[in-house]
Amino acid sequence: RVRIFLTKYCASLLFAGLQVTAFSLACFLVIGLRGHAWEPRLFLAIPLVLLVFSYLYCISAIVGLMTRSTIFSLIAACIFWLFLFMLNLADTGTLAFKLQTDVQVQRTERSMPAMEKYARNTVKAQIESGSVPPQIPEYSAAAKAGNPTDEDLAKANPILAKKQIDLAELKKTSESISKWNKGFYIAKTLLPKTGETADLLGRSLLSPEDVKRLRLGDDGDPPEPVVDETPTDGSSPNQTREERRAQRHEMEGQAAIKTDEELRSRSLWYVIGGSLAFEAVILFLATWIFCRRDF
Repeated sequence: RVRIFLTKYCASLLFAGLQVTAFSLACFLVIGLRGHAWEPRLFLAIPLVLLVFSYLYCISAIVGLMTRSTIFSLIAACIFWLFLFMLNLADTGTLAFKLQTDVQVQRTERSMPAMEKYARNTVKAQIESGSVPPQIPEYSAAAKAGNPTDEDLAKANPILAKKQIDLAELKKTSESISKWNKGFYIAKTLLPKTGETADLLGRSLLSPEDVKRLRLGDDGDPPEPVVDETPTDGSSPNQTREERRAQRHEMEGQAAIKTDEELRSRSLWYVIGGSLAFEAVILFLATWIFCRRDF
C-alpha cells in the first residue's frame, strides 16, 4: 500500500512536471529566437514550480483520502493556498513597512543635530542679550549656566520638539511592527513557502543590481541619502510638490531595495527545508491512513 500510494502521488507530480517542462521549453525557445538571449536558467522553473505544486497537492491528497471527495480536496487545497498567500503577504508587508519606518527614523535623526545646534545658539543669544520672547516663561538654571536641557532647546526651537515627538513615535512604531513581522516569520518557518519558493527563480535570473535598476528606474546607482529639508529655524520648508514627491520616491525606493535584500538573504534551508519538512509530515500521515484504512 505504501508503494501504491507513493506511486500515484509521484505520477501526479510527473503530470504537472510535464506541463511546466513544455511551458519552460517554449519560453526558452521564444526568448532565444526572438530576443537572442539563450537563458538555460529558465529551466529552474521546472523543479521550483513542481515544489510549489507539491506543497498544495499533499494537502489535496490527504483531504481527499480522508473525505473521498475530489471537490472537497480541491477546495481544501485552495483554502490552504489562500492562507499561505495571506501569511506571506503579511510577512512581506510588515517587513516593508518596518524598513520604510527605519528609513524615516534615519532621515529624522540626520536632521536633529543641525536643529539642536541652532536651538543652542538661540538659547545662548537670548540669555546673553536678555531678549527672551514672552511666550517662553523662563529658561532653566542649566541653560543660564551654558548647558541647556532638552526642554530649553524645545522652547527655543518648537520644530525640534515636534521632531523629537515624531522620532519617538517612529521608533515605537518600528518596534511594534518588528514584533509582528517576527511572529509572521516564525509562523512561516514550518509551513510551505509558495511565494518565496517561486521567487527563487527571480533570485537566479536577476542580480541585486538588476533589482535596483527595476526599482529605481535608472542606472541602478544607490539613491543618495534623503535629507530632511525642514529649515533648522522652524520656518516653513520652501519645497515644491515635485521636490517633495521626489524625496518620497527616494525614500520608498530605499525601503524597497532593503526589503528585496532582506528577502534574498533568507537561506534555502528556510525557504525549501521547512516546506519539505511540512510536506514529509503530511505524506507520512496520508500514507499511514492509507495503509490502515479498510477500503
